[in-house]
Amino acid sequence: MSTRLLVLLSLLVAGAALAADPPAKPKKAERPKVGPAFEDIQARLYYENQGAVDPRDLTTGKVTLWNTIIAEGEAAHPSSTVLVEVVLTRPPEADMKATLKVTARADGKALREVTFDLDRYTREGRRLVLPVIVTDVGCQPVEVTAVLTQGGSVAKRVETIPFACGE
Repeated sequence: MSTRLLVLLSLLVAGAALAADPPAKPKKAERPKVGPAFEDIQARLYYENQGAVDPRDLTTGKVTLWNTIIAEGEAAHPSSTVLVEVVLTRPPEADMKATLKVTARADGKALREVTFDLDRYTREGRRLVLPVIVTDVGCQPVEVTAVLTQGGSVAKRVETIPFACGE
């Protein structure tokens, strides 16, 4: 074959390759959007006669909660109310289509039950702290149960506030 013919065939093959669609770029792998997760459940005495919240976390077991309704034990003032805070963490692009149900029970009786639609809350920051006020506490241990539901996934966290009373 002559050199001219080889050059001509090479040019035709190269032109055909250039005219074809360029190879498709590989698609970026989509990262699944992970939702919120439990970080902590904390509880603090609320002093009704002061309008103040005690800074100590009652779920640690390090605070003596004996007769708190009359300011005994380590209560600074009388208290029959607790501020429960459920702390969630979330990635920056978290899918917040989830619900959080918080139930506080003492002696088999539901003291408070609340459900949060997490999609309604800001996506700013990596933490979300949701408050629940529980009243009529003080002489029975209070079990706080938080259930986080997202799609078919369910996570549960339980903390106990060890209240007790006596003579």
